[in-house]
Amino acid sequence: MPMTPTGIARTAGLWTLIIGTSISAIIDLFIGNTIWAGLKGLAAIGVICYEIYYYLKHRMTISTKYKVVIMRHEFWGRMSIGFLGLALIGFFIHIWFW
Repeated sequence: MPMTPTGIARTAGLWTLIIGTSISAIIDLFIGNTIWAGLKGLAAIGVICYEIYYYLKHRMTISTKYKVVIMRHEFWGRMSIGFLGLALIGFFIHIWFW
């Protein structure tokens, strides 16, 4: 990615996602929460496999594909990712407050 502020932010976000998911799954596995460790592992492996498949078939990453969608439908593409963010915040709140 380019060394621009947005490129740096995207790289930092990607590494945060990768490292955070890995640590979370390892903690779950270590404490015996195998259902959530497995779910997180399957999600991560699924994304990696699809990323490889999509790149081999279309010569672009799934993140680049989303950029194309946002360039074509900026309002709806950003609304979609925004609602995903809200859903994930809701998920965190749901699980955190027991």
